[in-house]
Amino acid sequence: MEGGVWGIVIIISAFMIQFIAFGINGSIGIYNVEFLEHFDTTAFDVSLISSINLGIFLGTGPIASYLMDRYSHRKVVLVGGFMSSVGMLVMPWLPGIPYMYLFYGVINGFGGSLSYLPSHVLSGLYYDKYQGLATGLATGGSGLGITVGPILIAYLIEVYTWKGSLLILSGISFNVLVFGALLRPPPPRTFTTIIPEPTVPGDPVVKNQLKKEENGNTVVPDIDNNITLSLDIPSLKTKNKNNPENVQRHQKSYLHKLFQNVLTNVDFIIYFVNNIFWNFGLAIVLAFLAELCVQQGISKIDSALVLTLVGLGNFLGCIIGGVLSNISRLDSIFVFSVLNILSGVCLILIPIISGYTETIIFSFLFGLFTGMVLGYLLAITGEILGVEDFGDGVGVIMIANGIGAFAGPLVAGHLAAGSGGLSIGFIVGGIFCIIGGFIILLIPFRKCFLKNDTDLDINKEKVEEFQMGPIKEVSSGPIPTLVVPTITVDDVSDGKDIDDDAPQSSLRKNSFFKQVNLEDEQ
Repeated sequence: MEGGVWGIVIIISAFMIQFIAFGINGSIGIYNVEFLEHFDTTAFDVSLISSINLGIFLGTGPIASYLMDRYSHRKVVLVGGFMSSVGMLVMPWLPGIPYMYLFYGVINGFGGSLSYLPSHVLSGLYYDKYQGLATGLATGGSGLGITVGPILIAYLIEVYTWKGSLLILSGISFNVLVFGALLRPPPPRTFTTIIPEPTVPGDPVVKNQLKKEENGNTVVPDIDNNITLSLDIPSLKTKNKNNPENVQRHQKSYLHKLFQNVLTNVDFIIYFVNNIFWNFGLAIVLAFLAELCVQQGISKIDSALVLTLVGLGNFLGCIIGGVLSNISRLDSIFVFSVLNILSGVCLILIPIISGYTETIIFSFLFGLFTGMVLGYLLAITGEILGVEDFGDGVGVIMIANGIGAFAGPLVAGHLAAGSGGLSIGFIVGGIFCIIGGFIILLIPFRKCFLKNDTDLDINKEKVEEFQMGPIKEVSSGPIPTLVVPTITVDDVSDGKDIDDDAPQSSLRKNSFFKQVNLEDEQ
């Protein structure tokens, strides 16, 4: 079974970490009403709390990505869980809103990022064929957290006041340390292929198995233990398979690799901009939907229920999106675009169509569509960048999410301060989601216009056969050919005599994509 038992454990751990992180950070809108009453301040000042928190939470992804690359996923999550808990623990004793900007906005937000991103990335590294489903299930924790969080927080505020509820939530947040301790690095990928009947002078015909070792070398054991073929066999999903820089990519610095492989990818930049736009609208809902319902005459408990239904739709959408992302017949970019547009339409209709029932329906649909967007999020990132740059790409995408999450509540709060209501902010957020849906379509349009150039690049990247002796066709098991970026032959034993009259081309050293013949030419 792909992923094994530990793959299931990682998915459950990532699910619970995101359940806690998003259940708390995604429900900050419930506290906005309490902060307005307790501190007697403006909606704009209160909106900065959620803007900074969500912006830091989602926008510091590259820092978390670097730390988990430098240390480990487990250590980063443990530090993040501790930071987010402490940042919330001190909030009841803070004397004013500006202090909340630091402790809840920065410290809690950064701790949430350190907890969320490593678990999210690790859930996708254990799987290849079912990567979209695995990440979709893990992401479902965020939707379920937003489902349970608002109604739980509203109940805790009613019973223990908003200060007491923060102490309880801080204790719940400490459980991230438990699930973070279960995060285990993925096992090294192993690639196996069978080369039929290779022959070397003086040796009988044998069948040898090439197995990719952790150090990147492949040994032909039955021919000669001193003959080592250095093979770089990239993942099937990795783009630019024949790029020679892939061999030494692990030696590059993090920033160099980031600029070299991620930030110069035009499709990824388009995807980056798209994420800014749809997160702009999503953050407005998380920050102000409960307050909008209160302005429309809905009670605080019922307002929390509306936000809970957004989370429920988000939870279901994450699972549905993860399943759909594994269906190869569906164009992921087109589906992603349609989901962005539909979520924008629902966001526009929430303040326009009055009535508690209508608000519930469109809030649920908005959560469903944005949940499906989240289910596709990592699958499209891997599709654009490939497995090797997957973690770095997710970190950069988090910046886009953070920019949108920071700007959305800020703009909505500013518009509310000027107009006296939040309706205009929701409409603007919906327009941004729709624009983001059209922006992502630039990826297939660009590929259509550059089709000739793409075909030329594909021809340049044709895989050449790897042959030993008289073999004319290579049987490679799960894939049709064997990719051999670099081939070195070291220390051929004296027992293997090579004819001095053989052409020099029969034995090449450090050859790149050349046929290697270890048998004398007759």
